[in-house]
Amino acid sequence: MSDKPAKNPQAGSKPLTGLVPATTRFVYRNRRSFVRIALIPYGTVMLLGLLGEVLLATTSNVELEGFLHVLIFGIPVLQIFLITAFSTAWHRFTLSDGRDITPLGIRWGISEWRFLGYTILLVVIITVIFSAVVILDSLIFGENKGAIIVLAIPGTLGIAVFFMRWVLIFPAAAMGDTFSLGDSVSATRGNLWAMTGYYIILSLIVALLFAPVSLIINMLTGSVGFVYIVWETIVAAIGNAATISLLSLMYMGLTGRHQEPAPQEVTPPNA
Repeated sequence: MSDKPAKNPQAGSKPLTGLVPATTRFVYRNRRSFVRIALIPYGTVMLLGLLGEVLLATTSNVELEGFLHVLIFGIPVLQIFLITAFSTAWHRFTLSDGRDITPLGIRWGISEWRFLGYTILLVVIITVIFSAVVILDSLIFGENKGAIIVLAIPGTLGIAVFFMRWVLIFPAAAMGDTFSLGDSVSATRGNLWAMTGYYIILSLIVALLFAPVSLIINMLTGSVGFVYIVWETIVAAIGNAATISLLSLMYMGLTGRHQEPAPQEVTPPNA
């Protein structure tokens, strides 16, 4: 990928409209490409989750405890790398008009390292802010749980808005663009609340779409077992793809880095 700066990172005054319908249409139209790109990384994530559960449920040999601890720690780390690989691949697919299909959804290079680094950075910052809000709540309201909950709602919304300020660095990192946190703040200026609203609405749509089946599976399995892990992995993959496509469309609209309209399904020549 190129290391050229994104075009016009100050273009945040351009209004963003219709992104949720555009995102849902894009993911649906490219469902076959989604399966091709997501199958290996998320299939491996699912298998690792099943392996971890089996190990926790069946291993009782004291001699294996040290190895088990290392393996249980290593499984989520490997899952994070796999999800990062898929995330960057789907960003590239969205931002390249469907032309950049990463083979098997697996590639690791400087773009993936940058993407992972930014993810860790934002997680740390948001965790610190959230912890500070919780401590402040406790100092002000003590044991008054009702007051704590009331304050937690705007606090959570504030964290979401803060996250949306920096969120354009993820599609930029996936494409190998030179695009800083400051560029993201500038590009989102004037559209911050709209972006936050789009993100919340899309999250609610995904949650409500899969909620009935998830509820039934949770009731039957107790949030454990093969069926539960398989279903939750599928939901996570689709939700991640939808979120990534939304962020990519925001990046296109606010920076002019890529041309609209959004990419359409790419049909193999002999399909």
